[in-house]
Amino acid sequence: MIWSIFQVVSKQIVTLSVFAILAIFLDPADFGLLGMAMVCISFVQIFSEMGFSAALIQRKEISSKHFSTVFFINIACGGVLTILGLIISWPCAWFFKSSALQPIIAALSFGIIISSFSLTHMAMLQKNLNFRFLAIRDISAAIVGGVVGIVMAFMKFGVWSLVAQSITSYLLSSILLWGISDWRPALKEFSFECMKELWPYSSKIFSFQLFKFLTQNIDKIIIGYFLGSFALGLYTFAYKFVVYPVSVLSGAIGVYLFPKYSKIQDDLGSVKSSFIFIVKLTNSVVIPIMVVVIMLSPILIPMYFGDKWNQSVSLIPIMSVLAVIMPWISYSGQGMKALARPGWLFNWSIFITILTSMFMYIGMKHEGVYGVTLGGTIAYIVSIPVNYFIINKLINISVYETFQLFCPSVLSGAIVCILFWGCNLIFSNVLTSVYYKMIFIVLVYLLNMMLLDRCFVLNVVRRITHNVQSVG
Repeated sequence: MIWSIFQVVSKQIVTLSVFAILAIFLDPADFGLLGMAMVCISFVQIFSEMGFSAALIQRKEISSKHFSTVFFINIACGGVLTILGLIISWPCAWFFKSSALQPIIAALSFGIIISSFSLTHMAMLQKNLNFRFLAIRDISAAIVGGVVGIVMAFMKFGVWSLVAQSITSYLLSSILLWGISDWRPALKEFSFECMKELWPYSSKIFSFQLFKFLTQNIDKIIIGYFLGSFALGLYTFAYKFVVYPVSVLSGAIGVYLFPKYSKIQDDLGSVKSSFIFIVKLTNSVVIPIMVVVIMLSPILIPMYFGDKWNQSVSLIPIMSVLAVIMPWISYSGQGMKALARPGWLFNWSIFITILTSMFMYIGMKHEGVYGVTLGGTIAYIVSIPVNYFIINKLINISVYETFQLFCPSVLSGAIVCILFWGCNLIFSNVLTSVYYKMIFIVLVYLLNMMLLDRCFVLNVVRRITHNVQSVG
């Protein structure tokens, strides 16, 4: 798992560094336009592999024929969907009331056919738990794409610098995966029989992905349609710095957990112990980061990015709560996939899509972009008991065990907030530097975790040491 974590941490450092630089040169409306365009492109991309990648990973008995069959299905779908993306660029621009959106969507459509060449190779590497190569691919593509985006932003290309960044990353990712992987598809291995074997599972995953798209993009649809590109840009800025890194971290760990749980799906005890450790570890990392973000964002955002982003500061504390909840939701989804419960995953996606849509729309009607953010977070809080019920049915995790997953890290984070506020109030001349404040938060949090959950902290240290030695 260490390569999976290295992959996401390194990529996030690059991605957020690039985003921070781009935010200096570009306006909120530029990010809002890209956000609208990516909603349309993301919807079309759902049809590019129709759940076959997940079926390849989950299935125990697999052959080269299955991989070749899925590869050529992906290429055919990629070509058709690229044309579809070009066609829908006009109605999407009309829907979001922005004529500038049409050429952006048309250009991004070519990323669909480019990425379709690498979907099967990526599934093969994930199935074999070969995350070292995936890490190299992701980090390299993020760096090169970021450099292209920054250069174009500096040259005043506006939103097109973001488009170029995205297309470059797609292209380099595909090229690197083909260079890394030894496997090559063979048209003679294409088999309708293999497709029929994979379809019962993949069709359920595909149905889930349709609703997952709505869940992940309903906020952007509501904000873009009702409030415009500027409001969506502010929302995207806050989301990028708070929720996105956590969702990518949990997603990268989930990419590792899915094939791992699929291999040990008959040993529920091992699945449960792994699930408990991963959730607790993620909480222990995410919560102090969220404390830092909440406490320091009112200082850092105007200092580094200028007053044009000040309105996004009020969204950050709400998004921080959402960022703490999301890993639990993400890992439970991987459990449902690996333990062959795609129907449960589909039903869950319907439930959470309806719930978030309702709360976000109500919030938007009363408080604009702030209300959408608050509504989405409340929806996820309300969904926690339902999600716990599903996980309990899967791996028999008790309420007490679930409580233990969150209690030490949440309590430590709360204590840090209180002490930080008190020290600022009483000794305002001591923690003057942003870096001193950050060090204070981290050290106090670690001290609290040692006091509240010493065994877990030592266990994490032992595992990290062992993994580093193994890699070395």
